[in-house]
Amino acid sequence: MRLLSATSPFPLIRDLHRGDESSTFVRLGKSRHVADLRLIFWVTVILMITASVLALAFDFEREVMANWPKITAPHGVWLWLRIAFDAVGDSGVFIGAVVSLGCGVLAWTYQTGSARLGVVDLFACEIATLCRVGTVVDMVKHFADMFPAAAGAPASAGRAPAPAIDHFSSQEGYFPVFDATIKDLQSLEAGVVKNVTAFYTYMKAMRDYLRKLDNLPPAPDAAWRRTLCNVIYMQFLGFESARLAILDLVEFEPRQAEDLINILLSELPAYRFLLDHFDDDFRRRRLVLRESDYRQDVPCLYRTVMARTGKIWVKAQDMAEELAERYQAVFGLPISSQARAVRSGMRSSRRSCPSAATTIPETTGAAASASSAIALLPLASSISPNA
Repeated sequence: MRLLSATSPFPLIRDLHRGDESSTFVRLGKSRHVADLRLIFWVTVILMITASVLALAFDFEREVMANWPKITAPHGVWLWLRIAFDAVGDSGVFIGAVVSLGCGVLAWTYQTGSARLGVVDLFACEIATLCRVGTVVDMVKHFADMFPAAAGAPASAGRAPAPAIDHFSSQEGYFPVFDATIKDLQSLEAGVVKNVTAFYTYMKAMRDYLRKLDNLPPAPDAAWRRTLCNVIYMQFLGFESARLAILDLVEFEPRQAEDLINILLSELPAYRFLLDHFDDDFRRRRLVLRESDYRQDVPCLYRTVMARTGKIWVKAQDMAEELAERYQAVFGLPISSQARAVRSGMRSSRRSCPSAATTIPETTGAAASASSAIALLPLASSISPNA
């Protein structure tokens, strides 16, 4: 019995489905990131079956014609069995070749799909981790709080000095996953590549502006304020691109909702700051166009999260309370009143609530992103308003 239990396929099948939201085997059958590979898989299976059936039918017909005189004469059922076995033997070589070729294609689709999902997991983990660090250290608020003192400083001699700036040196590799797997990114869809690349580009641009801010004289003049605004602007664009990338990359609803709320906790304050400090130029007009999306997406996300039950939603629900406070601070309206007007439920659209069918494991890529998470801390502390 123990031998039969060890060789039974049922425990193996259960292991493959264990943790359905993170099982590679399950995700290969559901994730939209490997939809093209699923098409190749099923076309290959259909061609294998069709070719085998046609080969058997052709050889069976040939055996029938070769034994026609015996068939027309009185005979028993054994003649038909012999003809059937002869047909199987004659077509065995061809069917074996077709099956071997088909199995090679199926193995390739599995390996390619697993590698592609691994790339998706790595980028999702690194982007979410970097944004979580930015939210935990309140990076946007840190820089926004510096601006009132600088903006209120008189322009005459004896004006108040700008907040002291510690020397900013950025020599570390902040984005190890992006740097190491940039070539693998091309296997994903164009929209995914666009949002992922935009996030890293804006983060790198923010670092460039931090270097520029470090090199400016310690005086709250127009150039200093303009550079500080650009730092927050790059942060906002980076968080926005991260949110769109998470919608593309993460397909497990609770994890996706948690990551989206984490990003919005920094994105919304940056949005409010930019609206208050940008004049009536094209940047402000582009920001105003986003308001209707926020008024639709954020309440929808909040209502969806708060309506769910289960342990896997606890983290997202805890963060949703803070999201409601920041939403009201930005738009002056309670999020609950907005949520009533939005249809509940997650849909796969960037302009509406996100949807998911499968998962991005929480631990995938965590080790690779840990160094970049720690390395991002100097970005928020390199300029100290209280120094």
